[in-house]
Amino acid sequence: MSNNVEAYQREKLRLGGLGMFEVAIGSDTAGAPKPDAAPFLAGCEQLGTDPGRTLYVGENAINDVVGARNAGLPAVLLDRGARHKNFESARVENLTELTPEIRENSRDLAARAAGAPSICFFPKTPV
Repeated sequence: MSNNVEAYQREKLRLGGLGMFEVAIGSDTAGAPKPDAAPFLAGCEQLGTDPGRTLYVGENAINDVVGARNAGLPAVLLDRGARHKNFESARVENLTELTPEIRENSRDLAARAAGAPSICFFPKTPV
C-alpha cells in the first residue's frame, strides 16, 4: 500500500525482486491517499480479509498507523530510529520483533477469528 501511483509501486516491487505480490494498492486506485481509510479498506477487500482481523505495519505514525486505525485495522508502528517512543501505538523497532508478539498472542488472534470482541495484538502497548 502506497501513496504512490499503483503502477509505479508495482514496478518498484518488480525491480526489487518482489514482483510476486498479488495485491498492491496505490492512492490512484484506492481513490484517496493514506491516512484516508480508502486504501486500507481497498487492500482488505482485495485480500479478502476483514479489517478488524488484518494487522497493518507501517513506518509513518500518521499516514500508516492513524490511517489504519481509522479504517478499523489494528496497527503497529515500525519505528526503526526509535523517534516515536511517546506515540500511543504498538511499536517495534525492527520487523523481527513482530514474530514473538504474534506467536505470544496467537490465542487472542484465534479468538478474534472466532468472532470474539476486539483485543490488542500487543498487550504491553495499546494498539
